Amino acid sequence: MKQSQSIFKDKRVCLFLEAILLCTVPAFAQQKSPEGSPAPRSVHLNVIVTRNSGQWVTDLQQQDFKVFDNDSARNITSFKSVLLKPTSAVVSSFIGVATTQVQTGDTERGELFQYEITFDAQIAQSANEYHRVEVRVDRPGLIVRTRHGYYAQP
Repeated sequence: MKQSQSIFKDKRVCLFLEAILLCTVPAFAQQKSPEGSPAPRSVHLNVIVTRNSGQWVTDLQQQDFKVFDNDSARNITSFKSVLLKPTSAVVSSFIGVATTQVQTGDTERGELFQYEITFDAQIAQSANEYHRVEVRVDRPGLIVRTRHGYYAQP
């Protein structure tokens, strides 16, 4: 008799656990999961800052920069200042832009100073939506060079 009571008790426990499981699964399905929402896309910018004379500005900090995505201010998520040597492949893509006005001896050796800035992009409303990017520095008399925008994906 004890064995039949034990089996009956085990069945009640299993039914109770199944009922709890069946009630909680729809509740989880109704909650919006963070995985279902689109993750922000990081946009990386290489920024060159010079004085009007053409000399590189190498003493800027993250707080000196403001990034705008379609005229909307964005938070900078990563910031680094970098001196690129001639062995770097990135130098060739920027050297034509930088050397036209830079009057320092560093460009003769092929070196280039830049800031690497990353920010989270706005969510795009449609595929291949173009976003205009602007980088501003809170100092007068400086020239800021970077790409003009990017194509966002929803």
